[in-house]
Amino acid sequence: GMVAEADADGAEDGEAQLPDKPHELATLGYEALRSTGLITEEAIAAFEGSLNKRSARLPEPVTLTATTTLDKSQRTTVHSTIKKYYPKLTSYVEDGNIKVCSVDNTTSRKTTWPKDRPNYLHFTLYKENIETAQCLKAISSKLCVNHKVISTAGTKDKRAITAQKASAYRITAKRLAALNGSSYGRGLVKLGDFSYQKTEVKLGMHTGNRFSIVLRNFEGDSEGLKHTIEQVAANGFINYFGLQRFGTTSIPTYMVAVKFLSGDIIGGISMILQSKAEVVKEFQAAVVIAPFLIPFNTGSDIEYFALWISFLV
Repeated sequence: GMVAEADADGAEDGEAQLPDKPHELATLGYEALRSTGLITEEAIAAFEGSLNKRSARLPEPVTLTATTTLDKSQRTTVHSTIKKYYPKLTSYVEDGNIKVCSVDNTTSRKTTWPKDRPNYLHFTLYKENIETAQCLKAISSKLCVNHKVISTAGTKDKRAITAQKASAYRITAKRLAALNGSSYGRGLVKLGDFSYQKTEVKLGMHTGNRFSIVLRNFEGDSEGLKHTIEQVAANGFINYFGLQRFGTTSIPTYMVAVKFLSGDIIGGISMILQSKAEVVKEFQAAVVIAPFLIPFNTGSDIEYFALWISFLV
């Protein structure tokens, strides 16, 4: 490991202590922005003139520079400089520019809000090629609010076209709609179906997911495929497949999938029990008695599988 010496004030060698007072920190910030050589004097002057040095807050967003003139490492330098010297500000990309705004780090949102208007704005979040968490972080940055102000019922895949319900606390539909057309890197995000409601959209509130799957370049027995699709439509399937299904126990869930795909239903059930026992102690007893019960399987694997699933639930 690396050992860094600390000076008499407790600062490690090579890591200067930053002042606590916002106006002193801001002064260092201006010089740091200039020293990058990436931002024009006019932009720094506009930024300096708008910033309230006593509170280190901005009345409205300020544009620092265009992203087209910078490479990735240079953009990172600008963002990291703002983060280091201006803890009450956040930087983000919008319309091809790096902008800075003050962040409302509270979730109380003590803003002027009509008494007869419900506190939560419900909306549909449509996205492509971007993770839900990354998407929510980008939206909150563009709104200059705490990320906890916006919530969803669950996480949706990155590599898919997804739509889900979300809510924002005391954010108007006009502000959210204004974000349509904003840049989200390589992702696409659209917000709509706005309505004010009394309750927040919370994790787990949805009853499930509806998938539309396109199967391309299929070669094989079309009748067999039709039968399979009918079975899936009627009975569904347990989703152990895909990059998000690796699990958090010592037994990766894709290994359970391998057991099922190879026809070893009982082996898959045993793996489920073992992985559950790592996090839920009540399942430890099931792991102990499972070897004694499995040899007495007199029905089909599918029936036996259904029996064990009912036991697990």
